[in-house]
Amino acid sequence: MENKRRTWICAMLAVSFLLGACEKDENGGEQNGDAVVFSGVIQKNQEVTASRILTSSSWAGLTDNRVAVRIGDVVKEYKVDEEGMMTSEQPFYWENATELTVDAWYPYNDGAYSETVVVKSDQSDNNNFIASDCVETMQGKLQKETPQLVFAHRTAKLVFKFYPTETGYTNKIVYDGLTGVENDAKEVIFNPSNEVLLAPQTLPAGKAVLRVLMNGHWINFGIVSPDQDVELKAGVSHIFKVEVDKIEGVSITYQGDAAWDYTEVSLPGDSPELTPGDVDGEWNKDKESNLEGESTELTSDGKGEVGWDEEEFPLQGY
Repeated sequence: MENKRRTWICAMLAVSFLLGACEKDENGGEQNGDAVVFSGVIQKNQEVTASRILTSSSWAGLTDNRVAVRIGDVVKEYKVDEEGMMTSEQPFYWENATELTVDAWYPYNDGAYSETVVVKSDQSDNNNFIASDCVETMQGKLQKETPQLVFAHRTAKLVFKFYPTETGYTNKIVYDGLTGVENDAKEVIFNPSNEVLLAPQTLPAGKAVLRVLMNGHWINFGIVSPDQDVELKAGVSHIFKVEVDKIEGVSITYQGDAAWDYTEVSLPGDSPELTPGDVDGEWNKDKESNLEGESTELTSDGKGEVGWDEEEFPLQGY
């Protein structure tokens, strides 16, 4: 009897030892070997750069720093720090592997991957602008010796450059056919740098309108692309030149694609005072007043006088 008891105790100790050495976490996956940690870099125009950025120079400033990481059918929550290092309280483990196939995406979206890209409507809030920059890596090969994943932008960036200088006003783009905006909104407000992120799509010629907020009213400013369709591509900046003239009005031209982190120094010169007249709410006080307060029709070349109609174009847009 005593020998049987000793045998039973030894067997239980052996089982306990094995369970402790090969414990499984609550999400599956054996906790063998080193935890999977890695750094993330962003792909810009098909070229990997050293900067770990979303819309700025680093991962710093994220109000929600959660990143979804999927290996096989299991998704786990990782967190990214300011240097781009991604760790988890319940990580995956390398076990005996030296390479892993990984999917990862940001924003976290409760761990669910969305096939469609959806951006925030009011990107004048920097948090909304950052949250609109959806990035992902699909079927990425993570090496144990050099654990790094390359993320690609899923959105397109529109950059509006005002000449002679920036306006300093709040701007937005409005288009009835706009897709990929939260709550099916048909307008998106720019960030303070006159940039906006959109889901990849085509902006047909002469359809999208640039509006400017002046004295509490959204005023038609010009046609975004009067002469050509613009295909908005993921991971690319699309540059629009907005020329402001007191006599000629406003002209908007599409200048083409550029790197994601496109920057350009404004041309020298003073911007005209971008305020509507005391009576007619128009760019040029010398022109005939529009006493009816109706928006002046924007011509196909993107030029036109600027007026506003509070009833037709309320503060909230369409």
